[in-house]
Amino acid sequence: MERGFLKGKRAPYCYGRNRVYHFEYEDIMKCLRRRPWLVKPDSMPQSYFRSLVREEWERDPWYSCVEAQRFLGLHDEHANAVHRYIRRGWIKAERKPGAGGLGEYVIRKSAIDYFIKNDPRPILYHAHRSEAKRKEVNLCLVES
Repeated sequence: MERGFLKGKRAPYCYGRNRVYHFEYEDIMKCLRRRPWLVKPDSMPQSYFRSLVREEWERDPWYSCVEAQRFLGLHDEHANAVHRYIRRGWIKAERKPGAGGLGEYVIRKSAIDYFIKNDPRPILYHAHRSEAKRKEVNLCLVES
């Protein structure tokens, strides 16, 4: 509620010292469709909400930064590269709640696919050019 993930109204009563909120059915569905990573479907009882979360995961799964680096062709030492790409705005991601606002990033598979298709990293251009230069050098050595 504090981060705005789920809209709710404060109830006119309390349960001891705890606040009580009232959530609309449509708001819960909207939240679960947009952020299925907020809940663990395996720990949920069999219900419509669980099937909704599973459906969202199967349609377009979410991955952590460590899992995403495998799709991007990065090695273990490049774990912070995914964080840099997110900060630069190259990959769209959301932050999980936790650790004082410093929770883990989660990235949709479609965002990873979009990044791969429109890769803004200049290193690929330089790597391609350096590989072409190596081929030129090898050709010159073979001809000599």
